[in-house]
Amino acid sequence: MERRDEIDLLLIDSIPEGAPLAELIHGGGELDLTVVNSKVDLVPALRVTEGSMVIDAFAIVTEVLAGGTEDQGVITIYEDATSPVSLGTIAFADAGADGIGDIRWRTPLADGAPANPAAGNKKYYAEVTTATTGTDLAGKAKVFIRWIQA
Repeated sequence: MERRDEIDLLLIDSIPEGAPLAELIHGGGELDLTVVNSKVDLVPALRVTEGSMVIDAFAIVTEVLAGGTEDQGVITIYEDATSPVSLGTIAFADAGADGIGDIRWRTPLADGAPANPAAGNKKYYAEVTTATTGTDLAGKAKVFIRWIQA
């Protein structure tokens, strides 16, 4: 277990039952946006309790996106249920590539959209659902989610 995971477990386990929900930011795994279906775990299943919810998601560009046709890729955030539940997408600029350090946010959900509370004991992860295309492919991003643990 990584040191960061050990520290997170200590902090999360210290929240007493019945206490207010804890808002957390997790992730930091890097995705290669040239590889469709590549995945990175954002929150392990043991931390996602029943009723937890993803509030937002974002990606920070770590390698400039490129492709001959300027198709810049899409990341989808999921809860790993029996049939994975989509919790929204992060789309990168289609014209004029995002630069290193640029932040792209999850596509806003409409007012009144379902909150999708977690079933519990199912991880949150990110997956490249549309890869960059064309010649001279490039592009990587670190993905994070802001979520509430019930």
